[in-house]
Amino acid sequence: MSLGDVASVATLLLFITYIAGRVWRVKIVLDSKFDVLEVKDFSEDIPALITEEDNYIDLGGPHLIKLSSPIKIRQVTFHKIDYSIDDSGDMQSKLNFGSSHIKIEPHECLYIGIELSETLPLHQIRIEYIDFSIATFGISENRRNGSIEKENYEVKSTIKTYLYYLVI
Repeated sequence: MSLGDVASVATLLLFITYIAGRVWRVKIVLDSKFDVLEVKDFSEDIPALITEEDNYIDLGGPHLIKLSSPIKIRQVTFHKIDYSIDDSGDMQSKLNFGSSHIKIEPHECLYIGIELSETLPLHQIRIEYIDFSIATFGISENRRNGSIEKENYEVKSTIKTYLYYLVI
């Protein structure tokens, strides 16, 4: 084995270690993501809560939800969930496209007027972050303490996510 072969093997090992470290970094970043959701009931002080620089979407409901994230959001999509019972008695759910909102800066607030249920989520929120990772979750109201419940919260990474972190 010549000196050139040893250098090639060492370079290959270093490159594989570099790629493994970057993939591990993506996993750490995805695990550390979090969103802040708050629920408030509609009242007379709504105009004071929603200022000119804040965004507002009315999906027709008596609750006001504030969505903000420390990471820039590329797109937020709201799906209405319709439930039905089939012939065998099983519950089926179907997603219907509701509305979409594009680009929310870090710590910027998006206010949503929405209807919440206590048992099954009536809406699913899909958030695509600037790094191309996608978070999806359903929302429902917790009557015990009046907070919002994020149900089936999951963050998925795409191939674009890994490419994004390999480049930066």
